[in-house]
Amino acid sequence: CDPVMENVQMLQHLLGFSDCEAKLLHILAVASQNTAVRAILEHTNVKNATDAVSIFAFLIGEDELLVRAALKENGPLKELRFVTMDAFPGSLHEAIHLQEWCAPCFSEPHASVADMARNFLEPAHESSLGERDFPHLKEDFDALTRYLAGVLKAKSKGVNILIYGRPGTGKTEFSKVLADSIGARLYEVANRFENGEPIASDHRLSYLKLSERVLANRQRALILFDEIEDVFPVSRELGYLPKGHVASSKAWMNRTLETNQVPVIWVSNRVDQIDPAYLRRFSYHLEVRTPPAH
Repeated sequence: CDPVMENVQMLQHLLGFSDCEAKLLHILAVASQNTAVRAILEHTNVKNATDAVSIFAFLIGEDELLVRAALKENGPLKELRFVTMDAFPGSLHEAIHLQEWCAPCFSEPHASVADMARNFLEPAHESSLGERDFPHLKEDFDALTRYLAGVLKAKSKGVNILIYGRPGTGKTEFSKVLADSIGARLYEVANRFENGEPIASDHRLSYLKLSERVLANRQRALILFDEIEDVFPVSRELGYLPKGHVASSKAWMNRTLETNQVPVIWVSNRVDQIDPAYLRRFSYHLEVRTPPAH
């Protein structure tokens, strides 16, 4: 029994990995869980990524060209951020290794993909509010319910709703009420660990990408992606991004906004830090202001 391989096979069935991609993911996942295997990779010196590809091809018994193809930027292992590479590594482990965010997918047995998804995705809690609690947003509420109802019926791709405003204005609750009003099931991407510590923004974006695949065939599913202040690069006018920032790949983020298979409601306290080029890719913008006093 190989629980890591069983998890890999579940993901292969869901995401359409080739056999070569699945084998590569398997050995990297084993290395992330097994200190002895990881030590072997860490103590195998390589000068460049090309040498690393050759060695991994030998280890998994696949043609080197297939391994190279499995590691292309637009392939599922890189597009979904399961795997990262270093062009100038010191060891085989540094050259090609599993991203930290997906370790929970392999660290224990899972009965199903749905069981695995509980590590990063959960049904949103029901709101105690209703449409009547947002009278100042009635025009937008009506427009969004019509729009999302049509989107779900047509199964449109690349649908992203941006809801923003100061803390405490009810953005998250409004999103829940919106989903409930059209009979949709709202799923929330995790933003904190069970101990309350925040989850790194690059991990959350990877959770979002995988969540879309998990929910792609669910009827009337919507995704809530809350607290997104740090998942986009700051506007160029505000300065340069720090090295290693989550959104360093503009092309990757653009594809995320253009190809998502499940409509996503993005919620933020502010948007002034987001490059206008990204803002233009959202299907609908809604600023939630403080409700007027009765």
